[in-house]
Amino acid sequence: MDWMEDMHSNLWIFPRGIERNGEAGPNSITWIAKYGSVIVSGYEAGTTDGINEKGLVANLLYLVESDYGKSKNKKSLLSVSLWAQFVLDNFATVAEAVNQLSSEPFQVLGSNLPNAKPAQLHLSISDA
Repeated sequence: MDWMEDMHSNLWIFPRGIERNGEAGPNSITWIAKYGSVIVSGYEAGTTDGINEKGLVANLLYLVESDYGKSKNKKSLLSVSLWAQFVLDNFATVAEAVNQLSSEPFQVLGSNLPNAKPAQLHLSISDA
């Protein structure tokens, strides 16, 4: 990855059926992974890149203009570190992901990277 420092990346294999939550506090979204995936972790804190068993690919990419807005009390939250993993766990195609995510089922919650810089990221997804 073209990044300013070593992210101490590792490869992880996650089977389908894992129970997950958005890691964003008490209002975190919860789900059970429909699809298994192979991912690259960043700082061992979240998924930066990956592919699921249906061939859907997700990548978190740097974008300095990223702004996730202020937290809305009634909206479920998802940590930016799990944004790509949520997509890999739940969708088989880009069309399916766009259709579901268009309803904004959660709000992405920004955070700082372990190097104390803001996690200013956007999500790229692709399929066959």
